[in-house]
Amino acid sequence: MFAAGKSLPDASSVYHEISCRLGDEQSNIERHLYKLLDQLQTRTDLSAYNPHKCLTVSRKLPSSESRPFQVIHGQVWRWSHLRRSLSHLIFELQPRNFCFSAHQMEICLNPCHYRHHRLLPPLDPVLASPVWATIYYYEKGSRIGDAFPCQGLSAWVHCLQGGPQRNDRFNLFEKENAGREWTVKNTRQQIGRGITLHYVKGQIYVQLWSDSDLYVNSRFYNRLKNYPGGTICKLSPFRCRHMKLFRDDEFHEMLSAEVAKGWEAVYSLAKVCTVRISFVEGWGNEVGGITEKPCWLEVRFLRHLEWTQRTLTQMGAPYKLHY
Repeated sequence: MFAAGKSLPDASSVYHEISCRLGDEQSNIERHLYKLLDQLQTRTDLSAYNPHKCLTVSRKLPSSESRPFQVIHGQVWRWSHLRRSLSHLIFELQPRNFCFSAHQMEICLNPCHYRHHRLLPPLDPVLASPVWATIYYYEKGSRIGDAFPCQGLSAWVHCLQGGPQRNDRFNLFEKENAGREWTVKNTRQQIGRGITLHYVKGQIYVQLWSDSDLYVNSRFYNRLKNYPGGTICKLSPFRCRHMKLFRDDEFHEMLSAEVAKGWEAVYSLAKVCTVRISFVEGWGNEVGGITEKPCWLEVRFLRHLEWTQRTLTQMGAPYKLHY
């Protein structure tokens, strides 16, 4: 640990320490570490630890995908207990001329100019609201009826006449719309047995029961697969009937990584907590997009939006999510 009055240690020992902390990410920035350390070693005015001065390196140096250099540096010099999973995260203390969010050409690595902060643990299902998602039904650009709360392990969305009234079934057949167009009526006839949303062991996935195609936009899934955010995935009764929409543990990792970038990044991450699903017809980049499609759903994962909001509140963000 870097203590007051002590000189910088030998570059090779620091390199070894950082390399161990990088693990599998080492190959991505290995060639830049010696350059960084050379910059630190040649700063004679900082050869002895000074908690008041900024210790800067070029912002252009590529850092780890999941951890910026200031995080790695803080792990090595000040918080050796910080783990690779980023269950602890580093926040900068304001104001600083070379803090990460100042967007200067140099970034300060002085660990005394940062504080570490533990991210909220995953929401305990026992303590969380029993409603883990809400489903909104749309016909083209109009929302029809009230939101449906998803409770328990699954929620069945269908368009069948009759059947028992249960809190795990969202029957679109009962939704009235005086101005319903012919294209909407035709699509509703094809929905039939529809879909089921399952939330089991921290995973949310959709299962297709209808005899017609289903089109899904899940920004969470697209992010995991490195697809563009607007990518539409097609489920077919003849090929693929299942699709993973969300995972608690992977979202925790995403959220942890975004916290290190600032509250704006966390706020933007809320987009992955919403999924849009269109029955029968897909959509692309055309004007209007999904709002031009006859029958579609918007699913909001409330527990994860709550989780995101709690993190934003803890970070002191000036805005709140609307969900």
